Amino acid sequence: MSTAPFPLLLVEDDSAFRRVYVPLLRDAGFEVTEAADRPSARAALEKSTFPLVLLDLMLPPDGSAEKGLEELEGIVARGPGTKVIVVSGVGDVRHMLQAVKLGAYDFLTKPVDPDALLIVVQRAMARVLLERQVEVLKTRLEEAKPDGTMMGQSPAFLQALAMAERIAGSDLPVLITGENGTGKELLARTVHQKSRRRDAPFLCVNCGALAETLLESTLFGHIRGSFTGATRDRKGLFVEADGGSIFLDEIGDMTPALQVKVLRAIEYGEVLPVGADKPLKVDVRVVSATNKDLMEAQREGAFREDLCGSARATWRFSPSTS
Repeated sequence: MSTAPFPLLLVEDDSAFRRVYVPLLRDAGFEVTEAADRPSARAALEKSTFPLVLLDLMLPPDGSAEKGLEELEGIVARGPGTKVIVVSGVGDVRHMLQAVKLGAYDFLTKPVDPDALLIVVQRAMARVLLERQVEVLKTRLEEAKPDGTMMGQSPAFLQALAMAERIAGSDLPVLITGENGTGKELLARTVHQKSRRRDAPFLCVNCGALAETLLESTLFGHIRGSFTGATRDRKGLFVEADGGSIFLDEIGDMTPALQVKVLRAIEYGEVLPVGADKPLKVDVRVVSATNKDLMEAQREGAFREDLCGSARATWRFSPSTS
């Protein structure tokens, strides 16, 4: 099952830079559009929406950092939610401060370490996804019922919360199914907060928002040299959540190959980082959610029956639930 790459606009006139970093970004799950000068960048932004932009300040036709800062200001004004990461061959403190003041997400100075670039870009992507989730929640809260009561106060929803509190006392894996916007993450957080793991991390990942290679590295980590740009070891979310809980949202979008690894983490409490030959022991409770019909996905061979069966507690939500 494929996942759409995350759109990114790279505005860079140095062809050598693009030859190195475009494949790196694409391997990490980004759909990269290239622009070699400011007019090309504007044309790309007119044609498509890019939540992430990597912007070189010193661009043709004049190579002026001041013009580059004006371009940054225009991109931010065009899309307030766009995360612009400025890349510059000149590490002028004045330019750095001005870029941040104008709304840049981060400022990187050339030569850029590949691993550092990936970390910054992935954090920016995570920020975009988080802000989208916040907007969805705000919309739900603003949609009051005619009698003035807020969504989420129906008897069925309160009953589901009570059920979450009851199941929280165990370490059983949990699967929550239902349409988007019905409160699946809220239930997952309730399970964690009411459990013995409440003081340990509760980490979330949207499995449908990341390409397979990026999701694997995000969940299980990787070791130095395991792929292009892996210049140092990285812990995965399963390791970072040790002792706590991990929420796998939209697990129905996960590829069968990654489903096997998640099942091993659930059944044996161990994960294998990308490129490693020895597994790591973890103590993590897995709470999953999906808006897909997993029974149908099992019949189509897109979802493992044993992974679905590993969830000892399952809730099904409908719009009327919340």
